[in-house]
Amino acid sequence: MPTLICDLRPGASALAEEYRTLRAVGEAVVLFLPRAAPIEGALVVGEAAGLDAALDDERLVRLPNATHLPPWVPPLSEFHRILLITGATGAEPLPEAETRLLRALFAAGADEVELVPAAAALDLSQSWHSGRRAGARCLRPTDVGAPA
Repeated sequence: MPTLICDLRPGASALAEEYRTLRAVGEAVVLFLPRAAPIEGALVVGEAAGLDAALDDERLVRLPNATHLPPWVPPLSEFHRILLITGATGAEPLPEAETRLLRALFAAGADEVELVPAAAALDLSQSWHSGRRAGARCLRPTDVGAPA
């Protein structure tokens, strides 16, 4: 089961090495980075069959730049983990775009989304294998006013 990593920040491609490291050690990673620059080694897929084939080929996968997750993405309940990398820190509220994305993720079947501050994501691959949650806060649908 793949992991979906979402990041709406324009500088999201700065974490490319973390994503490549996760893929290199066997994690199936699908990226939704709609405002980020291209990432070397990430295959952009535009259909469900392409997503399945790229994951089977053990490729780092990136969804096309769009304002919403493509409708052909499998139900999010089929993903192992769903992360949202955020520029928000501490108790400050999430930007409206990230709140909308969270609601969309829950509407698409996510049971839980791990909210990871961008600074903690710089150590994502190492924390992933140690079992730590990289400073993540786990959110459920009711945390953002989405139906449970």
